[in-house]
Amino acid sequence: MMEDLTNAIKVIQNSAIAPKDRVVTNGDSTFGVNDRGEFITLSSAQGPLELNTLSGMADYIKSNLDLVEQPSYLLQVEDECNVALKTPLINGQRRTLARATASIPRIVLNDFIDVEYLVVILQANFEDTNDKETILQVVGNIKEETVKQVGDDGVSQAVKIKSGISTVTDVKVPNPVTLAPYRTFTEVKQQPRSAFVFRMTSGPRGKLIEADGGKWRSTAIKSISEFFEKELAELISSKKIILIA
Repeated sequence: MMEDLTNAIKVIQNSAIAPKDRVVTNGDSTFGVNDRGEFITLSSAQGPLELNTLSGMADYIKSNLDLVEQPSYLLQVEDECNVALKTPLINGQRRTLARATASIPRIVLNDFIDVEYLVVILQANFEDTNDKETILQVVGNIKEETVKQVGDDGVSQAVKIKSGISTVTDVKVPNPVTLAPYRTFTEVKQQPRSAFVFRMTSGPRGKLIEADGGKWRSTAIKSISEFFEKELAELISSKKIILIA
């Protein structure tokens, strides 16, 4: 090992190019030089460390386990479900050291589904909101299989629900509704809330249709950034970690 390092140093010293984030290969050994002229041993890992939580990524970074080679690293919030820790450019290449991928449930949207299944999805995969409780009250007490259209303008609907021991009442289906399905990492302060169109048809069946144009993704990315700004405040302040979202 010492002989390989000595040979690598000689190669760099004999080079006319100033040592700055360069990679030198000597036989089977590969060495690098950072922008401070310090020698580093490049990792031979074949892929990034796979994580499933923001906390895991923060703990990995704070452990400084693999972060001793470069003066700074890039922490990129790629989207609402993926965060990657990357090295700066070394010889024109950037390595991904670790990646956190959110484990989120599969939520059926945009298709009519049986109301019993819809109730399960809402209870298991959505945070509590007032509109969630309203929908559960409506679909959980439907009386008849036929959903009656009221002044069908594409928005207003009504269904008959049980409002007492023997009473049946017409109620309007709420629209639009504000819901917060689990769509990003659970460690964020709260799941991003967004508008949905709620529709029902005979069966009875119901469906939820996203109606905010995907703006909730920007909210999720901002929440992830705020998590790291708090957890890695010192490293971000010292420029050891460059947070990009």
